[in-house]
Amino acid sequence: MHKIARKEPKVVDLEIAFTKAGENGDLSAPRMDIAVLVPGKPGKAELVFCEAKCADNRELWDLEKLPKGAKSLPLPERSTAVIAQIRKYEQFIQAKQTRESLVGGYVSTCRNLMEISGQSRGRRVDDLVKQVTEGKSSCLFIPTFTS
Repeated sequence: MHKIARKEPKVVDLEIAFTKAGENGDLSAPRMDIAVLVPGKPGKAELVFCEAKCADNRELWDLEKLPKGAKSLPLPERSTAVIAQIRKYEQFIQAKQTRESLVGGYVSTCRNLMEISGQSRGRRVDDLVKQVTEGKSSCLFIPTFTS
């Protein structure tokens, strides 16, 4: 992942922890691997979250864990572990309050990346990141996922 991030100037974040309160009040922090800006419609940038898995990771083919108290579920209602993981991220990201918070947070992140890049030649920042900070990409949009 870090090799990808170093070489791809549109990557704006790594190992993103989404902290949220569970049903019992406990905090959890599911982590997405990469956040990247991609060009959208003219004047727009899309923020895309990516989950990376090695080909030998069992979550790619093992079924998701059963909910507490469940002994079994019919197969159509049960997904592979990685699909279930991504669906949980989708539910979290698509909540209106979360989306608004993420958009504001990543506009600030883009500003910080621009400021840091001005102090060091270590990592190039993509023009799209610059456009978001300057308001030339008028909307930072988080696309809706489909499973």
